[in-house]
Amino acid sequence: EQGGAYFFQNVKNIFEADDLTIVNMEGTLTTSDSRAEKLYAFKGDPSYVDILTNGSVEAANIANNHSKDYGESSYEDTVKYLEEANITTFGYDKTAVMEIKGLKVGLVGIYVLADGMEREEQLKANIAAVKEQGANLVIVSFHWGEERATVPNEIQKDLAHIAVDNGADLVVGHHP
Repeated sequence: EQGGAYFFQNVKNIFEADDLTIVNMEGTLTTSDSRAEKLYAFKGDPSYVDILTNGSVEAANIANNHSKDYGESSYEDTVKYLEEANITTFGYDKTAVMEIKGLKVGLVGIYVLADGMEREEQLKANIAAVKEQGANLVIVSFHWGEERATVPNEIQKDLAHIAVDNGADLVVGHHP
């Protein structure tokens, strides 16, 4: 009822003033009804992309435990709707390099959760890929952690160190 601008109204002025706002896209934008068999499955109408554009969001990490809640097609739909709205997507093996004020910013999104240290090679390869594309600054966005945990676990610490050792300038995490 409030419209797309409602959701970010209290932070929009901050997001408009910054150079890059990145979100974790925790769900899908799709009309698919092929719900995954899981307790929580998230989807929104494709028009909800306006919430992000109205909020001055420029990029979205799509690597998380809800990116395919309505099948592979829901993932593809989400990427399509975000990209059509000029929101850069990245995550899993899809990396991105954005030019911001003359600086090339590499974006890497890694879904960890159950995979743990199995994501190490993907992490290294994705950082190398954005550096090969000329990234001057590398941001790694991890979807990781344990529900109700208030401190990083050893896998998070190890992967963060590996990211920095391989060229990440900023490591951010989200999930619990």
